[in-house]
Amino acid sequence: MPYRPAARVEACPIRRATDLGKHKGWTLPARRGSLPATAYKGMARMTIYLNAGGHGLPSAATRARLLTHARCEAEAGSLAALSMAEAELTQLRAKAARLVGTTPAQVALGHTTSQFWLAAIARLPLSGRRLLIAPHEWGNHLRHLRHVAPDLGLRLDILPRDEALDPAAWAARMDEDVAALLLPQVTSAQGLVYPGTRIAALPRPEQTLVIVDAAQSLGRIEVPQGWDVLAGTARKWLRGPRATALLALSPRASAVLGVQAAGLEPMDANVALRLGMAAALDQVLTMGVTQAGARLNDIAALFRRALGRDDRLAGWLAAGTPAGEQAPGHITLAVPASERARLAQALERAGIVAKWPDPAVEEPQAQLNPGVALLRITPHLDNDAAEAEALAAALAG
Repeated sequence: MPYRPAARVEACPIRRATDLGKHKGWTLPARRGSLPATAYKGMARMTIYLNAGGHGLPSAATRARLLTHARCEAEAGSLAALSMAEAELTQLRAKAARLVGTTPAQVALGHTTSQFWLAAIARLPLSGRRLLIAPHEWGNHLRHLRHVAPDLGLRLDILPRDEALDPAAWAARMDEDVAALLLPQVTSAQGLVYPGTRIAALPRPEQTLVIVDAAQSLGRIEVPQGWDVLAGTARKWLRGPRATALLALSPRASAVLGVQAAGLEPMDANVALRLGMAAALDQVLTMGVTQAGARLNDIAALFRRALGRDDRLAGWLAAGTPAGEQAPGHITLAVPASERARLAQALERAGIVAKWPDPAVEEPQAQLNPGVALLRITPHLDNDAAEAEALAAALAG
């Protein structure tokens, strides 16, 4: 059934929407990236934003929802403002559940992917057991596991990179001692898509959980089937505010961890951020994740065509594109390490924001070529062909 957003809830009836920009010196942005004249003096102005994989720029509607609630708190007080927002907050949990294909009771709301990942790992029975781990598992997660493993007698079985996308390789390592399978749905640096549904469908002991890091997938590809623990942030492809994330637990996970999703949710929350998250989810659900992914593929094709017209850039693009399926909107160039500083300066001069991942820190087991620097280009729905040409021109120099 098509998603229909709930009727808009008037967040603060104290002031009309047309009055919001006049309240006590507040200034509503007139366009993307605009700021009051006195704000952040000396800050370089961004002209082209290509880092949705780090933080997707929130839409005007999402930003406006944040501001509306902040102003309502200023006028009516935080408790009164919270009371006026209760219906929207209830709807938020239902929206998050719809996004990941579960029920509201199985969803928790929080701040970051790692917050929820760590909460699940802390409750997982690990003493004397083994974890099957994708080589692209997030670096902070691996460092935590290596810290606690000696005290628990825990063995970390990290799959080789050339076997990680083969469900048979996971099946061959499965045994009664495996506590969980840990994998990202989409890798951070190169946007490689793991076959999560096929891996989760493998025969496994009842106590063995599939724990999926969906930080780079929510909002651009459908979540896999068969997960037990799924955690992801809303600030990337969903274009929600920073410090917003969700967790979903399957009934099997709740039984193994001894907790329902609500038991892993922080007791305190920034209401304005949650309402911004609700606005962002509304937009994704209205459009549809599959449709958003198709649009992101179209936009990424514009960038690949622009880069491909220069032989040197085309070579970097070919070298940076991983073998396997690459997620919508994800473009990576493998640049000679000696060129990184020059190219970073060129992008800064052009006002282009992109990401230079550090695989040794972020995905330390992925074994990417140490002789190259990866440049990650992650446009979103509002980027266009002119911006693709500007990127190519800046890099071609």
